[in-house]
Amino acid sequence: MSTTQRSESINSFFDKYVNRKTSLKQFVEQYENALRDRAEKENVEDFNSYNSWYPPITRYAIEKQMKEVLTNSKFKEFREELTGKMYCGIGSIKSQSDYLEYEVIEDVMNNENLMKKQFTVWFKKGDSVDDCDIRCICRLFAFRGMLCRHVVTVGV
Repeated sequence: MSTTQRSESINSFFDKYVNRKTSLKQFVEQYENALRDRAEKENVEDFNSYNSWYPPITRYAIEKQMKEVLTNSKFKEFREELTGKMYCGIGSIKSQSDYLEYEVIEDVMNNENLMKKQFTVWFKKGDSVDDCDIRCICRLFAFRGMLCRHVVTVGV
């Protein structure tokens, strides 16, 4: 996330608790309330994630792995990307120094017309997890911390 995005995210989080006329004392009290509310929401989401079951929609092992590590809401986002994979295909693969560059072609609806849109995915395989790197031109992972359908197309 960029610095601006982080700042906007924090501002929107506190908008429900403070305003321009909030005193310093009120701010501290509201800050504690905000953190408490956030922790409670996370606990409820964790509880719901551990006590609910979503049947698999594919046979890919990555779906099962993601269900075990993601909350329900993030898992739903991931499944949307996983099913979006059916509209994608690999156009070409190029090797560039340490990276493999994949051209992924996605069928996209624009008004009533089906169009082909090109995305580039870069993958660097390393000796350890820390040495690996994967990026997509759509930047979904960079902005939301979520694998996109283009990366899933390359990796599954």
